[in-house]
Amino acid sequence: MRTLKLFTVCLALAATPACVKTKVTTKTASGAEAADVPTSKLGHYATADGFIGFTLDRTGEVPKFQLDNTTAVVALFVEEALDRGDHVGHFLNGPDGRAWLFISMAGDFFFISAEKRGELAARDVENVGVRVTRDGGATPLEAATQKGIATLPPLKTTFDLASEKLRELSVTTKFPQFKKEDSGNLAKLEELLPLLDASMIVRVSAKGAESGRWSPASPYIGDTLHGFGGDVGAFPSETAWDKNAKGLAGHGGLLDVDVRYGSPSRLRLHGQKGWPTPLAAGTPGVIWMTDSTTIVFVSLDGGRYHLTLVGSPDKDGLPVDFNAGSPSSWPAPLQHTLLDVNVVRGFAKGGAVSAKVGSDVEALDDAWWACVDKVWEAGRKDEAAIQAGPGGADAKQGKLSAVPKRYEEKAKKDCAPTKKKLEEGLLAFIEQRSKERAALYEKAKARVATLGVK
Repeated sequence: MRTLKLFTVCLALAATPACVKTKVTTKTASGAEAADVPTSKLGHYATADGFIGFTLDRTGEVPKFQLDNTTAVVALFVEEALDRGDHVGHFLNGPDGRAWLFISMAGDFFFISAEKRGELAARDVENVGVRVTRDGGATPLEAATQKGIATLPPLKTTFDLASEKLRELSVTTKFPQFKKEDSGNLAKLEELLPLLDASMIVRVSAKGAESGRWSPASPYIGDTLHGFGGDVGAFPSETAWDKNAKGLAGHGGLLDVDVRYGSPSRLRLHGQKGWPTPLAAGTPGVIWMTDSTTIVFVSLDGGRYHLTLVGSPDKDGLPVDFNAGSPSSWPAPLQHTLLDVNVVRGFAKGGAVSAKVGSDVEALDDAWWACVDKVWEAGRKDEAAIQAGPGGADAKQGKLSAVPKRYEEKAKKDCAPTKKKLEEGLLAFIEQRSKERAALYEKAKARVATLGVK
């Protein structure tokens, strides 16, 4: 075909491009006059260096494409190209479901070579494709010998495949009646036991043990993430952990606070040096739920942990092994037992314990706050009396400077009983829960035995 005259062309795919549809007269191979067509509908395109060229024929219902020096005529599949929700142009796909061409709304035209086709975003085209322009007319293409298709779903990575497998085995997927917040509820775990099948029993792998985090209470209520529950928020302590110690210390924690005059005060749980011990590889349990890279793993004794799924599980390994193993090889139960006030609050909010149990522990926590605040109020009255009393400014300042230290010591002494009560309340809760967890573990072992897993 021969083009009588060349014009600037519009390359948009829209039915009514925002440019003049300059027409050209073409002739067929036999020499007969062909119908006039806009230059945007038919032409030959090439890269600036001329090494890549092709004919694009958009005179029919679908655009047809033929690369120079080839015989295949491809009916391209047109897809809208979006960038952050905005329409920015069109992709023209080949039979592989990948974009061969891109035409922007501004008329920019890019050819994408075979080795660079794949999962392509509109914003990446300029870096991946090569710009082409219309350099001449062309003969209308014959019937298509190949047909383009819609963009194929992205290939699943090993991370995607691993994440899907873990999610399929999770309690919340297999049994939707169990909720996210039930992962810390021992009664719900006992309800789950008769429903378990052998495929759901997994063990923490060596990789999972590296990332395992003690997180005894779920921070979820339904699908809403709250500020309570989650990990035990223990501050570091310089005191070495003696596992044979009495009270909270035997579980790895101490209640302490930096009392500063006039400042609000909460008792804080401190984790002793050596706590927590790493989660043992081989610990048996179930996957309760998955959330992106986080796996909520619940051990057969009711311990709740967060494991991490790494980005390349085929190379780095999975956080769990898909078998229960022999019970004789399992690590001892109750590896971690320490809890703080926020965890108990999470148990109560999620229905793992009664609301009264939660409010009782919170009341003990609030008692320390109220006690210290009462001491600070007495200190402020003392300061006011000094200011109003006799004596010069220097004498008054001397007396005032002694107030903070005196009342800090008073707060520690007067409020020590409330601290002791909170320690006793937390300890009683931990010990009762530990008994319930030990009983659950024995029931879980019996259930696993009936499944015949190894």
